[in-house]
This record gives sequence, C-alpha cells and structure tokens, in this order.
Amino acid sequence: MAIDLEVAKQLAHASCASLSGDLLEAENCWIFFNERRGDFAVAVSISGQVSHVYDFRDNPEMMQDYLMMFSAYCSGDEARAGELYREFMRRYYADELSPRT
Repeated sequence: MAIDLEVAKQLAHASCASLSGDLLEAENCWIFFNERRGDFAVAVSISGQVSHVYDFRDNPEMMQDYLMMFSAYCSGDEARAGELYREFMRRYYADELSPRT
C-alpha cells in the first residue's frame, strides 16, 4: 500500500526532528532535508521505508540525479537502479574511480 505525502512527512520527522521546509518528490519517494545543509537528508519510499541519504542541495543537478536513482531503487527495479547508480558514479565521481598511476 502506498503512503501519501503527509504520512511521509510524519515518518521523516520521526527520523529527524530538525527538518527544513525543503523537499523533493519523485515517482517512488520523497526526500526531506535537515536544517543543517549538507549534513544528511531523509528519504521516504512510497511503501514507507525510511532511509538517511546524502544531501547534495548545493549541487541541484546532482541532487536531482540522486533523487531519480533513489526513486528507481524504491521501485524495486534493480536493473534500472543499478544503471542510474553507475551513471551517477561516472558523472560525479569519475576522478575518484580512475586507476591511480
């Protein structure tokens, strides 16, 4: 059974009492943000699973890509989530993933 935004907010608040008013919404999840930027965010899936996730608000494009990746994960589509994860890592962490010489 899918939850709605109000239930998701309650679950997020139970995990982090200092939520800001910022939130992102995707097909399969919401991401709520801590008042302290960059600290962490709280993701709630439409099934009610709560997770602490990264806060990339300082890079809106990266945050949007992360939201789409997490939404795919919440959907249960492991192949799509894996594909988006690999693309995310290539796009934002290519230097760290390169072999050292």
